[in-house]
Amino acid sequence: MKKVNLILAIVFFAVVLSQAQPVEEKQIVFGSDVEEGDMFGNAVCISEDYAFIGAFLDDDNGEFAGAVYVYYNNNGTWEEQQKLIGSDTEYGDSFGASVSVYGDYAIISSELEDDGAEDTGAAYIFYNNEGTWEEVAKLTAPDASIYARFGTSVSIDGDYAIVGASQDGDGTVYDSPGAAYIFYNNAGTWEFHTKLIASDAETMTHFGSSVDIHGAYAVVGSVYDHLISSDEGSAYVFYNNAGTWEEVAKLTADDPQQNDEFGKSVGIHDDFIIVGMYGDDDFSGSAYLFQNNSGTWEQHSKIYAEDASFIANFGWSVDIYEDYAIVGAWGDNDVDYDNGAVYIFTYEDDTWSQEVKILPSDAGYRSSFRYCVSIFGENAVSGAFWNQTLGEDAGAAYFLGPLETNINTINENNITIYPNPTSDKINFDFANNDILQINISDITGKTIISKTEVQQNETIDLSNFENGIYFINIQTTNEIFTTKIIKN
Repeated sequence: MKKVNLILAIVFFAVVLSQAQPVEEKQIVFGSDVEEGDMFGNAVCISEDYAFIGAFLDDDNGEFAGAVYVYYNNNGTWEEQQKLIGSDTEYGDSFGASVSVYGDYAIISSELEDDGAEDTGAAYIFYNNEGTWEEVAKLTAPDASIYARFGTSVSIDGDYAIVGASQDGDGTVYDSPGAAYIFYNNAGTWEFHTKLIASDAETMTHFGSSVDIHGAYAVVGSVYDHLISSDEGSAYVFYNNAGTWEEVAKLTADDPQQNDEFGKSVGIHDDFIIVGMYGDDDFSGSAYLFQNNSGTWEQHSKIYAEDASFIANFGWSVDIYEDYAIVGAWGDNDVDYDNGAVYIFTYEDDTWSQEVKILPSDAGYRSSFRYCVSIFGENAVSGAFWNQTLGEDAGAAYFLGPLETNINTINENNITIYPNPTSDKINFDFANNDILQINISDITGKTIISKTEVQQNETIDLSNFENGIYFINIQTTNEIFTTKIIKN
């Protein structure tokens, strides 16, 4: 067994505080062969040192067949590494309509793929084989129906992937309530696990219009759910109870109105869910944060843009990671018509507050900066598929940062530990690593916690231990890692 020790000696140390850098636009990318009409940036996702950017109207495999560009973070510079195309995609499939990446796996949807019937949809799994992303599976609904749009939205976390099919139903667009499908990675083979349907499903609610999955929870948006009159929207939370995914909550706005479209976008990380509601208040928009209180999801706060404006569409896209939330407002008009903006919110002292508003450096007519957003660690990315730099609707994507996060990452192994320092809980994200044991010891070397039944997403509570320095020893099937944390 190879041993990698990240701590060479236990020594006295000093903590040096530096002034935080502002979060700002760091880099614009366009795709090496992007052309007019490709809509590069229609979907984005960032995880660790990789970012996936969709161009769902790319025509390499036929008009509107679609493609996805992979970017790698090379010492702070995002470099295009690869262009992905589905093995059997063709005219009109829209490969890249939705993307998600986690560890060494990524999922890319092709919502208009029609192998089974017109617009039934599909999703493709890619695996990072020593730096090269290779297609390893094609996912389809076991009960595929015409116009289902399987792949409206996708998300992947650990060994689970979820695929939204916003028009799944009886085969007609007008009667379809929508669904979401869970797939499981069984020793490298992705298998259908279960189909999720809203407990109160109704026609044309578009359940599955947005999805996200993290740990034992999944959240599914139902943007056209009609509680009062029409299109107020909702989101459903599902919990993985020993392999069975159970609906445990239905989330709604506390002030629903017609055409709010709550649930157009959703995000989940640890104990928070964020739901965008871009139609709120004459489409100026808002977003809701819900918190997991001992298994019960409760509304925590509602956030707005400090400079909320008519038809800004704040909440069209959202994401959340640790103590940061990011919200896209593609209709913001600060510079020109639909130039777009992104807002960063931070969580401190039990309050979500706006930290910064970022406008595109090349803001212009219909650039729709921040049409879609994704955040991970110190970096964020946003797509702008109407960007005109390389031609009408050619598109662009923007990398933002740095976000001041308290995260330790063993990059080559996709093991993430956060927050550090911590006041109580320490979270572990092991990606696709097979973890045998976690040991935590104090500065004298005494083991205070030893855990052998380890999940892909694990949380350990240190609140009952004294403040100070602790050492974490992580044993995988091949290696042992040791790192330091501070409790204060």
